[in-house]
Amino acid sequence: IVVNCNFVNNLADWGGGGIFIDTYAPTIIDCKFTGNQAIQADGGAISFAAYTPYANIVNCTFTDNRAATDGGAISHYYSSSTITNCSFYGNYATNYGGAIANWYGCTPVITNCTFNNNSANNGGAMFNYYDNHPILTNCVFWGNIADSQNGPEISNGFRTGGEYDDVPNISYCDIAGCGGSGLNWNIIFGTDNGGNIDTNPLFLDQSFGDLHLSPGSPCIDAADNNAVPPDSWDMDNDGNFSEPIPFDLDSNPRFIDDPNTPDTGNGIPPIADMGAYEFQISLNPTLTIEPDPLIAGQNATFTVTKAKPNTKTYLAYSLRGTGSIYIPFLNITLNLNQPKQAGNTKTSDANGTAIWILPIPNAAAGRNVWLQACQFELKTNVVATNVQ
Repeated sequence: IVVNCNFVNNLADWGGGGIFIDTYAPTIIDCKFTGNQAIQADGGAISFAAYTPYANIVNCTFTDNRAATDGGAISHYYSSSTITNCSFYGNYATNYGGAIANWYGCTPVITNCTFNNNSANNGGAMFNYYDNHPILTNCVFWGNIADSQNGPEISNGFRTGGEYDDVPNISYCDIAGCGGSGLNWNIIFGTDNGGNIDTNPLFLDQSFGDLHLSPGSPCIDAADNNAVPPDSWDMDNDGNFSEPIPFDLDSNPRFIDDPNTPDTGNGIPPIADMGAYEFQISLNPTLTIEPDPLIAGQNATFTVTKAKPNTKTYLAYSLRGTGSIYIPFLNITLNLNQPKQAGNTKTSDANGTAIWILPIPNAAAGRNVWLQACQFELKTNVVATNVQ
């Protein structure tokens, strides 16, 4: 397993400017591949040799990698991988597949990835040749370039008779020129399995490689929740290995509902977004209490709203007033003096709300108390009250 590594400006005479994979199937998580080159062959960042078992590539960025022949970022040869939550920007191959090239019987599973500004003579983002059947779900292919105008987004090989035998299975993707699912679908791209669109994804600033979604993007709440792979590596350290991967490429929550966007995707809300980055609603975490002041011997309700959805949330209190204390595992500074945790850790709901109902001890009567709630890198206001 390879985690949190940067592969920058590496060179290989032949395949795999960053990594050459043969025999073994690594898992690569949270890595950056930038400016790597395969000088005379394929796979500017990663090259897979023939018959390599399925590798896993999760939450990685591929930027400005180059290959002399094919697969500016990744080249599969009689091999496949699962690629999730990755971005491909500005990669280049002289011949085939500016970002990814698949040769001979490859079935990579590519989910929630974004491809932009990649280029090649044939297949600006992806090239498939000879009996390849990639599974493409929740992805965005937009603004890629083919010098020959042969498939600026996806180019598929063909038999001598002209019938395509490289048929990607495509669902819930935004692909320039595909026509969208239904009667207008362009069969050159592959098999339409539904949910596909052909609409500008409204990247925040693609000229500078910022592939986050802008408000109003058609990719928001438009993906298939059921296609998000399981969190087999427990990336959020919650002990749940079967839940869908809970993060996007920024390690922000994956399943966020934008109340200003209708759900056009598939699954139980909140619906995920297409692409590597989930659109994050504006956060303004607020703590309120009821009743205020608190009453000894009775239950009180403590409510956090407008926080990160589906995220561990903590409630803290102090009997010593405000102060400043850094909490390393949350990477925040609480504004309390000698705080203690109140109640159990909660997980906020899809709307970013967490609620505690806690008894107020009789012994607390007459005391002042200060409260604050927090999540990773996020905190609420401080509420100052007293107990009657």
